[in-house]
Amino acid sequence: MLRVCINLLCLFALLLSACAPVAQSSPGEPPPSSSSAPPTPAAAATAMVSPAPQATPATIPASAQPAPTLVPVVSLPAARERPTPIPAPSCLAAASAADSGGDFVTDIAAGAGRAFAAAYSPVLARSVVYVSDDKGLTWTAVRTFNDFVSSVAPSPDFARDRTVFAAGSAGVYRSLNGGSSWSTITPASAAWITTTPTVKQLALSPNYGADRTIILASRVAPRGVFASTDGGATWIDWLVDAVDVVMFSPDYALDRALWVVRNDERTFRRDVLVTVNQGDQWDFVRTRSFVPQAISPAYAQDSTIIWGDFAGGGIYVSRNGDRLFPAIEKAETAALNIWEQRPSAGWLVTGESSVRDLVFSPEFARDRMTFALSDQVMLASRDGGAAWQPLCYWPAASAKPGRARFDHLAISPDFAVDQTLFAGGAGARAVVSRDGGRSWTAVSFK
Repeated sequence: MLRVCINLLCLFALLLSACAPVAQSSPGEPPPSSSSAPPTPAAAATAMVSPAPQATPATIPASAQPAPTLVPVVSLPAARERPTPIPAPSCLAAASAADSGGDFVTDIAAGAGRAFAAAYSPVLARSVVYVSDDKGLTWTAVRTFNDFVSSVAPSPDFARDRTVFAAGSAGVYRSLNGGSSWSTITPASAAWITTTPTVKQLALSPNYGADRTIILASRVAPRGVFASTDGGATWIDWLVDAVDVVMFSPDYALDRALWVVRNDERTFRRDVLVTVNQGDQWDFVRTRSFVPQAISPAYAQDSTIIWGDFAGGGIYVSRNGDRLFPAIEKAETAALNIWEQRPSAGWLVTGESSVRDLVFSPEFARDRMTFALSDQVMLASRDGGAAWQPLCYWPAASAKPGRARFDHLAISPDFAVDQTLFAGGAGARAVVSRDGGRSWTAVSFK
């Protein structure tokens, strides 16, 4: 027991010696600096808890900068001008042709070696059909109809048969000599004749030279889908509903597919239907606002259909080849953006423009090119419709309120060689491009 007490006393003495203050320096030496003397464990612990205040150095290291003072966020001012997401030149280098009053082009089409255009005059209540044999440089009036002619369709075999059709409010017309003379092929029924200008859809079978099939579609009298399989001599009804769009499959000789867009005026809904047996049965494809606008010339190989959204604008593509369940995907179309200026946020994208007309290159299977016409811009796709780039912008000042500047687009059957496109719209104006849509020249019908 005594030995244990002695050991504890020795340990206590050692601890006291370890905690003793540091010996003072000898006389004549300066006292040691507190920053140079090694701190004791107790002093180090105390320093970590409550460090002594020190003078702030002249320059504070970046890592030791104090936290910035919070300031309220201020909204940036709105941009003065609408942003242009993808710069492009003006489509028309000079002012367009003179405005022909309230006249406007109702359709424009291109056959082998000859282009056609129909222009309507509301004042005179008549339409004039023009032709051009020099790729749109000059135009000649070949026929005046006391009718609202809304569709002109040359035969797919025009180079051989010289046949062209036109559809008006009062009937259907046919020319067998390239448009020089015309005959009426309207069925003898009062239901086919109207005095109010109405848009009719006219389509010819891609295999017209063999099957002689023509389709006429309308949303008003005579509403429905009517077909002739003998070049217009006789007509039968395939569908009795109001129709906005009608399109043949480019491979119609084999698949017998015909698409239409049914218009329900009561619900403002569009129903896409397809038939593969000459109207005996119609299959439902889809409903609401998506409508097919053009079908690839190589549909049998690539299954490509370009779609539009009449309610929301933009361009969509399907390629899965399923007539009843097309897989529609959104295309890249930044140039169609609609910008709106808001005081608190500046210019914002609030939607997309709709496409007025769309055409495929005749050599689409090889070049993958497609062209689209909107109110504000001319677009092109070089990858089959997945992404679109602006070729040029239409001058905004030339657009008439309530009417697109250019509504109709046509492409030369020899586009691979001549790079020619045609467009027509308000003011009975026509413009022609000979460089694949990058620049346009205004031409006059008169």
